[in-house]
Amino acid sequence: MALYHIFVLSIVQGFTEFLPISSSGHLVVTSRVFGWPDQGLLIDIAVHVGTLFAVMVYFWRDLWLIGSGILQIFTGGETQGSRLAKQIGIATLPVILVGYLARDYVALFLRDLEIIGWATILFGLLMWFSDRLGMTVRCIKHLNTGH
Repeated sequence: MALYHIFVLSIVQGFTEFLPISSSGHLVVTSRVFGWPDQGLLIDIAVHVGTLFAVMVYFWRDLWLIGSGILQIFTGGETQGSRLAKQIGIATLPVILVGYLARDYVALFLRDLEIIGWATILFGLLMWFSDRLGMTVRCIKHLNTGH
């Protein structure tokens, strides 16, 4: 894969990650639009890791709060950081489980343009309905495990 392909995919990832659209899908679509070979999951993961590092730099204060909260969990204290750390841990478990169980399925089927298109339309409708029906503003301190 040419270096400029990786550069273009990184730019696409940077723009689409924070929009309510599939940045992973857009990486596949970008390669297809330019007629490039499929970059594969390894490049997709690499550009997502780059985004993760950028987010970590931006949210370093929140990460510090969560990190100190993890320490508070082990010392028995209950703080805003420890509650947030527990909630993130609980919310992450289903994603890990589904990701592990569906890893082969993702590699085989979810990189198809038709599936990406339908998923984008369906999730767009789902987000529109949820935005209309569940318009609520919550602060971190108001979140519970159910949220």
